[in-house]
Amino acid sequence: MGIPSHKSLLLQGLWRVRFM
Repeated sequence: MGIPSHKSLLLQGLWRVRFM
């Protein structure tokens, strides 16, 4: 719809750092 992939990557990276 209007959700860029780079935003998903950024979210995943932030989540990974938070889980670490």
